[in-house]
Amino acid sequence: MVSFITSFLFIFILSSSIAHADEIENRIIQNIQNNSITIIGENHHRPESIRFFESIVNSYLKGNNCLTVALEVASSQQLIIDHFVEGKVRVDAIKIPSMIDHSDYRSMLAGFAIMKRGGVCINIIAIDADGKTLIRRDEWMVKIIEDQNETMPVLALLGNLHALKKVNWSVDGPLPYFAELLASSGHLVKSYHQVWEDKTCSSYQRKWVSPDSDQATKLINSSLIALLNAFESESVEEVTDGVILWKCS
Repeated sequence: MVSFITSFLFIFILSSSIAHADEIENRIIQNIQNNSITIIGENHHRPESIRFFESIVNSYLKGNNCLTVALEVASSQQLIIDHFVEGKVRVDAIKIPSMIDHSDYRSMLAGFAIMKRGGVCINIIAIDADGKTLIRRDEWMVKIIEDQNETMPVLALLGNLHALKKVNWSVDGPLPYFAELLASSGHLVKSYHQVWEDKTCSSYQRKWVSPDSDQATKLINSSLIALLNAFESESVEEVTDGVILWKCS
């Protein structure tokens, strides 16, 4: 009975989310197509980021679409994730790095598992390295993505830096992030960055910032490029396909 009620509530939430998909979600969804890789960049431990990502997934899957969801969890956890989706283990059996792990993230995984068990065409893959791989993290993520023998689109939730499609490094040595590696290999990549105006608000509203705007350039330079040994971008159209600005409501 509890399982039935949980499934019913999740389906109700899914239907409500689809019905109220907003302009920002629609901008992202309209660019998702077979063989494409869409990256939603985030700051970790932000519940509004998780809800936003879930809503995009739910809205896209309306109409019998298929989707591979890629997460910043070590690929060595894939078998455990598969067992969780099948209902063989609890969600707390999955090892998630502390910098990413929080209750909303695990609730998201539980929701995706319910969808999968209910017949929704969704795959959940862990793409991060686990410290034992011989190649660096972003290259490992690309390898996992390219090893997927499917044409269904990929939607990834990763830290904002991994979603940078181009960085003009000011020193020798640094190598491209995940999004840039994929794009340089000929993949169809769309990348969107979330930026918080103030991280102490009790509630937020989101705003779309076009990548060809001065505001997007300032936001990307101040929140991301400033963290790197890199030159500021005069325009961020090659860096991101759009910025989601979270403002206090």
